Amino acid sequence: MSSPLRALPDRGLGRAGRDRLELLEALVNGPHLDPLFRGDVLDIPPDHEKYGWGCAIPECLRIRAGGNGFCTVHRKE
Repeated sequence: MSSPLRALPDRGLGRAGRDRLELLEALVNGPHLDPLFRGDVLDIPPDHEKYGWGCAIPECLRIRAGGNGFCTVHRKE
């Protein structure tokens, strides 16, 4: 595994820009960032423990509405 702090090409960023990019890369590759955020496309499952967005009723494909975990249809029931 290569070090996340490898030298980057200049690309017109200057020293400060390269330093910030290297720092961001090190933080993203560090052990404390949820692997959910490491991909090119974020695919957060509807029932994720912390960032869940789906209705709490099984098989319901609607999004949550409000703080109770249910969609607008199931919240009214």
